[in-house]
Amino acid sequence: MRTKVIIDGLKNTQRFRAIINGVIIGDNQVKDLLGNRFGHREQRIAIWKALANIAMANRIGETTTGYCAAVDGFAVQVDLL
Repeated sequence: MRTKVIIDGLKNTQRFRAIINGVIIGDNQVKDLLGNRFGHREQRIAIWKALANIAMANRIGETTTGYCAAVDGFAVQVDLL
């Protein structure tokens, strides 16, 4: 059975690198957001929001591969690989 798209605009196998408060969490895939890859639920949600912002920017015509901002109290940087 086919797995549904987790974030519209990104493939579930899209690789990304995330940095949360200066700690690198590298070699991730979008489908890792459903598991327990990240230490806390709040960190996973912050990365999810960052990836959603990248997907939204790409949908409206901007070509972006990264996002850096404070999300829910975490300093988050996400780069698509």
